[in-house]
Amino acid sequence: MKVNFSQTFPDFDGEPIKDDDPKSKTHGQVLTLGLIGTRALMGVTEDTHKEPGEQKVKDHDLARRIYKGGDVDIKPEEAVRLKGRIAIFFGPIVSGQALPMLDGPDQPKE
Repeated sequence: MKVNFSQTFPDFDGEPIKDDDPKSKTHGQVLTLGLIGTRALMGVTEDTHKEPGEQKVKDHDLARRIYKGGDVDIKPEEAVRLKGRIAIFFGPIVSGQALPMLDGPDQPKE
């Protein structure tokens, strides 16, 4: 399915959420689905240390495809992986908007 990874996340006032991490090279830039997806896939948790190398390669390859945004074809299992990782690394204001975006444009919204 095709997903637009350039989508942004408005805050409760309708303003786009920006990267507020002063250590990030994208500090001050508007967060996109591609950027947060990449961060979520590249993030390290106690569980990722236990994952096989194959999964890490898949995560890296997907992150490289989505990082710059735009329309990207992803497999359903990649969407599931992204949803799980985003839910771990981001709070409700971002993950609550990002997860439905990963359903693709042709999926019914609940």
